[in-house]
Amino acid sequence: MLTAQKSVNQYGDGDVLRIVQTPHDGSRKVWRGADGRYAEQYGQLPSYYVIESSGGVHAKGPAGKVLCLTFDDGPDPSYTPHVLDILRSHGVRATFFIIGANADQNIGLVKREYAEGHDIGNHTYTHPNIALVSEERAALELSTTERIIENALGVSTVLFRPPYNADSQPQTPEEILPVLRAQKAGYVTVGERIDPRDWVKGVTADAIVAKVRDELQSAEDPAHVILLHDAGGDRSATVAALPRILEGLRAQGYRFVPLSELLGQTRAQLMPAPSGVEMRWARIEGGAFDSQGWFKKIIGMMFLWAIYLTLARSLFYGVLALLQKWRLRYARFDASFRPPVSVVIAAYNEEKVIVRTVESILRNGYGDVDLLIVDDGSQDATLEVLRREFGGRPNVRILTQPNGGKSAALNNAIAHARHEILIALDADTIFRAGAIGKLVRHFADAQVGAVSGNARVGNRNRWITRFQSIEYIYGFNLDRRALDFLNAITVVPGAVGAWRKDLILKLGGFGGDTLAEDTDLTLKIRRIGFRVRYEEEGVAFTEAPEDTRGLAKQRFRWAFGTLQAAWKHRDALFVPKYGSLGFVALPSIWIFQVLLSALSPFAEVAMIVALFAGNWRIVLVFYLGFFVLELLTGLMAYRLEGEKPWDLSLLFFQRIYYRELMYYVVAKSLIYAVRGRVVGWGKLERRATVAGV
Repeated sequence: MLTAQKSVNQYGDGDVLRIVQTPHDGSRKVWRGADGRYAEQYGQLPSYYVIESSGGVHAKGPAGKVLCLTFDDGPDPSYTPHVLDILRSHGVRATFFIIGANADQNIGLVKREYAEGHDIGNHTYTHPNIALVSEERAALELSTTERIIENALGVSTVLFRPPYNADSQPQTPEEILPVLRAQKAGYVTVGERIDPRDWVKGVTADAIVAKVRDELQSAEDPAHVILLHDAGGDRSATVAALPRILEGLRAQGYRFVPLSELLGQTRAQLMPAPSGVEMRWARIEGGAFDSQGWFKKIIGMMFLWAIYLTLARSLFYGVLALLQKWRLRYARFDASFRPPVSVVIAAYNEEKVIVRTVESILRNGYGDVDLLIVDDGSQDATLEVLRREFGGRPNVRILTQPNGGKSAALNNAIAHARHEILIALDADTIFRAGAIGKLVRHFADAQVGAVSGNARVGNRNRWITRFQSIEYIYGFNLDRRALDFLNAITVVPGAVGAWRKDLILKLGGFGGDTLAEDTDLTLKIRRIGFRVRYEEEGVAFTEAPEDTRGLAKQRFRWAFGTLQAAWKHRDALFVPKYGSLGFVALPSIWIFQVLLSALSPFAEVAMIVALFAGNWRIVLVFYLGFFVLELLTGLMAYRLEGEKPWDLSLLFFQRIYYRELMYYVVAKSLIYAVRGRVVGWGKLERRATVAGV
């Protein structure tokens, strides 16, 4: 057995490659003749790779004066149109070796390339090194891109250029294997001898032009194929260099032709029409890839909208919150305005927390307070505890009713309230001293119909409640500050709010047709022309859920109830007579609470797709940029609240946790809304963990 020397034997002229012989050992037969002498006969001579080059002998015109421009890695919406415009203006046809994944997203550019007379070749689907992947992967890379071309153009292509290994004189197995694999699949591999390395980061147009000129002049053999790129990075230097290449080389007598002409064939021969069976498969498979392309476009568009909305929300609310704080410095209140107040509480199974809540009202420092507590058919000892602790207090009245829900209990209390100004709070909420007076002072203005207090988390004893504390200060209260500046507050929270009794009665009380009765009533008050204010010093501490299940349950109720209220008042949207209610308050619900929440999961999907596509740097930049924006906004929110921002050290982890939880909550809310599901109020377990105020 004879072994060949591992040296590629290449003959012919040109940049189109065909392997005519693969490595094999030789054989010979040796024997001893009758005369005693040895004789031998070769059965097969040993050989390594033998490659035939073509594409030079068919060129028309003066020898060596024909060039073919080829562009790899496209199409790209930023650069390919400019390349096509330049080629069209100079009357030049070129050859584009496209990547299937890019063609998926830019089918219109592929069609334009073909319509303007250019040849199109296969550059794989995802641009892998064909020598380093399996045979199955290599075949899939080629066939996938082929189907996309066939479905888009109604023709196929036999032209192929391997990523990373496009040299016209391959020597190593890594350079040869892609040629062999493509050839077995029926492709003609096109290399290059003029590579100005326009893909190098920071390359200039001058360098590209000089490199083309130098390589053309120094080539030992006639060089006809020039390699450029219209995608894969910043190709502005290539676009700038292209007119100079065309004009400069034409001035030297060169003529530019497509590959089909260089090979002495028609474009139809290099891009033949597939058979009927092949075309049917192309429609099916290509259509699937078209759908995938549209899906990616839609995902990308939603990602961008999520970015824009998040940026707009941070800037919009941030600037308005600062303006509201500045305006508050100059606000003047009538210190003599101290009207009697009725405080109403709806209680259901609140035996663990109700005593501290009532005591925070009685010790709040406000003189004339009439406190009404309605036990809504509690199944625990709530009623007994109330009667034992406060039954003898003349300014505390305890009512009881069969269980009818929070709205019914509040309406019962309001009906029995003695005074015009009402303070409503949840049974687990503890008022900071002086909060009642701060809330009430706004009602000296007859146009104020309700006042939102400053709700904060009082049980910051676990990471999950600290997460919620960030949300209250950074999210809820910052939003209310901003919307207060435009008289566009959308909710006076049940945990801490003040109301005019006559308005509540006029509007039919707290409604039972939404799970966000406080949002519904707030929007009703705005509809009849009254103002709703925010009082930053009306601080109350509420008990936040201490496990994920409880938090998800609460947030679902809030999200679903807000969606119900926004839908109920949709007829006021963009109606001039409702002023900021129709043009700010309701749009803010739909845009920032519904639309942004619905888009955010698609932003996550887009980032995951980008990561798998190798664009981790872009993802990292976006993610860090948004985190820095959120951190700065959070620091501003804590500064406005006068709170130390130590909890913001958890912001990164809070965003990860909250993001996934809110996706579930919003998705469930939208599904329930679309299906018309009936949702009950539900009840969270009280733990009595609000810290001392």
